[in-house]
Amino acid sequence: MSPEQLKAAILEKYTSLHAFCKAFNGRICRSAVYQALNGSYPGNATRQLQKIKWLLNSSPQSDDFEKIHRAIKSVACARCRKKGRGACRRCRAIMREQAKQVEALFKGGNYVGD
Repeated sequence: MSPEQLKAAILEKYTSLHAFCKAFNGRICRSAVYQALNGSYPGNATRQLQKIKWLLNSSPQSDDFEKIHRAIKSVACARCRKKGRGACRRCRAIMREQAKQVEALFKGGNYVGD
């Protein structure tokens, strides 16, 4: 799918590119979306376009996801030996994945361990 086709698909589903980026806040950077769709992304543009396409076909994070993520983060960061640093880069991806799995369980889905 070309960047122009992907942009058209996004605008068909969302009111604007900004609305798409806001729906997936934290999962993709707004500047990366604009740069990839305009052909000026400095990194691996193909991979970025694939990520945008994947997000377009997935559902945005719910409020439940954010609540679950905050709960996991608060417990994990409180027990961390590196106090006061918040969610470090190493832990951030794990916490987000844990929140996705818990949300899937609550929605009646399967988690990766099944």
